[in-house]
Amino acid sequence: MAQSSDVRVGQARRSLRAALLIGTALAGIAPARAALAQETPAEAAQPPKGWLNIEADTGRYIENGDVFIAEGNVHITYEGRTLDADRVEYSQATGQVKATGNVVLRDPSGAAFTTQEVELTDDLREGVIKGLQAVLGDGSQLAAQSARRTDGNRTVLSYAVYSPCNVCDGEKPLWQVKARRVVHDQAEHTLRYKDAVMEVKGVPVFYLPYLEHPDPTVDRRTGLLTPGFSTDSELGIGVEMPFYWAPSDSVDFTLTPKWTTNEGIILGGEYRQNVGFGTHEFSGSITRPKDRDENNMRLDDHIIRGHLFGNGRYNLGNTWRGGFDVAYTTDDTYLRRYDISRADSLTNNFFVDHISEQELLSIDAYAFQGLRQEDVQAQIPVILPMIDYQYRSLPGWMNSVWSTESNFLALNRSDGIDMYRLSGTGSWELPFTNQLGQQFRLTASMRGDLYVVNDPERSTDADAEGRLAPSLAMDWSWPFARSTSNGLQHIIEPIASLVVAPNESNPEDIPNEDSIDVQFSELNLFRHNRSPGFDILESGTRVNYGVRYSLIDDSGIQGSMLVGQSWRLSGQSPFPANSGLDNDRSDIITSMMLSVPGLIELHHSMRLDESDLSIEKNQVQIYAGPEDWNLQLGYLDVSAQGFDTSLPHREEINLGAYAKLSDQWSANGSIIQSFDKNVGTIEWAVGVAYQSRCIRLETTLRRNYAEDRDIRPSTSVYFKIALANLGM
Repeated sequence: MAQSSDVRVGQARRSLRAALLIGTALAGIAPARAALAQETPAEAAQPPKGWLNIEADTGRYIENGDVFIAEGNVHITYEGRTLDADRVEYSQATGQVKATGNVVLRDPSGAAFTTQEVELTDDLREGVIKGLQAVLGDGSQLAAQSARRTDGNRTVLSYAVYSPCNVCDGEKPLWQVKARRVVHDQAEHTLRYKDAVMEVKGVPVFYLPYLEHPDPTVDRRTGLLTPGFSTDSELGIGVEMPFYWAPSDSVDFTLTPKWTTNEGIILGGEYRQNVGFGTHEFSGSITRPKDRDENNMRLDDHIIRGHLFGNGRYNLGNTWRGGFDVAYTTDDTYLRRYDISRADSLTNNFFVDHISEQELLSIDAYAFQGLRQEDVQAQIPVILPMIDYQYRSLPGWMNSVWSTESNFLALNRSDGIDMYRLSGTGSWELPFTNQLGQQFRLTASMRGDLYVVNDPERSTDADAEGRLAPSLAMDWSWPFARSTSNGLQHIIEPIASLVVAPNESNPEDIPNEDSIDVQFSELNLFRHNRSPGFDILESGTRVNYGVRYSLIDDSGIQGSMLVGQSWRLSGQSPFPANSGLDNDRSDIITSMMLSVPGLIELHHSMRLDESDLSIEKNQVQIYAGPEDWNLQLGYLDVSAQGFDTSLPHREEINLGAYAKLSDQWSANGSIIQSFDKNVGTIEWAVGVAYQSRCIRLETTLRRNYAEDRDIRPSTSVYFKIALANLGM
């Protein structure tokens, strides 16, 4: 006759807690009965490792105490695994646990298996499940007619279906995979299918005899990634199939072959590695299309085209770091023709930096590759090395500060001028504020430069040239601040600076290598030397003046305005025509910034001719709208300027927009439009994307109007579909 434990544990329907020692420690029935004979308080500590913990409404023994039955809200835990059911039979003789009614089995990974009946071993690691439904760690679902669980981490499912999509009652998932057999190996974090059929909304799409993919717990795994499809009026139809290889936790590769109907196969790849004290990565591509003549007509011969990009960043100590950026392409137009990059020049840089509280040391090497039709590679310099050192003392007497700056440069060409430069500057700064709140900064400096120049057109021997350039400057500002009752803080600040320096500081024998592109703006209006490099030194006495207005709000709103000009009192300007600094009175600089969080961010700068206030440069950048929909607008209007006055007047606008249409759908678009009627539209693109938990779809239509040798105006369409846990 069955024995009931209800009398010994108290009144019926009270919570029953039993701790059963399993494994080899279960030598007899008596210890288990002794454990069951005592009710454990709800606040009791969890049982030790190796103990099976059972909670239920009622519990009793049958068959002379060999079988224990728990009924009503049964909850069993064992070393991170849990089992919930309406009824559980535990046989101490066989070590089997049979659960029925609303069974839910959870493992340490977070996966949950539901069924109506399951038979398991007493450690919940192995068993047979009928009518399985499983929810994996990320919410993906598995269902099967039956399943066998072995080793606590391997589940074999018969006639199963898998989908990461949310499924509403009575609806088919967006996509699912059905298979005759599925093995979920939790040790390898892998799902393997045999005789798999992919279905979209219940409609079979294709069949695979074998399919394998990582389960949702995996962040990176060797295998195929999501393919991409495109069509281009120049390249033709394209299909790319990326393959990802992760041989270790610190290294991975992506190999991306792309087949095109017009240009053949383009093989691309990426390599990434973490070396502990830093990281580096490389990307590149190679192809072998038919050569083309000057009229862009295909020839019979094939050529090799490709590119290589790379970068690395390394921590070499507490204050030292090093790295590199490399870029190379086989020819001028390859990057643009194959939509890899739109750069018109490539920079290679190797560097080592030392940065501390008071000093900076930088050692660099540079090599450049020109991609414009007029570039002559032999005339483009190689810099090896360029060394910069800066030191700034701590505040001393009356808060004054000493600083030094030095530079060494070795510049060589295969065809053209070679130059070696050593430059050094010593400065002393004294800041002070008077009782009216006026702020002053007195700066005295001395700079010396030594050049060795080898110009084959002038002499077979190298020439040496030097200069000394003292300067004295006084900076002044007088900020007036006012706060209003609504939390706004207004600051109006007149600013001026006087710089006194020799009238002539640029000998003709010193070549200009690093100060060709002069951009006069609000960023350098009040600098003592507005030359962007070392080779040109701004000379003469000049005064810079302007006024700045700032607005600050407690809510995060910020705004500022600046108007200013420079007036040269003596000496000649070393800057080129149309630079804005070539006359005694400079062009007038204006700038404005407004930032309202979540609404708008506006940046506007303008340069006006000082004689007639005509616009020489006008630049606007606007970001408007919240995160879910926004608009980006850029406008540029700039006259020909600088040493290369052959560059045309440029006026163009670029517009971009993004809109989140719903929780899943979004759209974006962009256009670059020139106001020159001979140029017109430069490029436009529109795209649509759909994103849900189980799938991402995106497509982009782009039209490019650029022309350069073998680059012709082209239209392209790109489409990509990514399935969750299958490359997404």
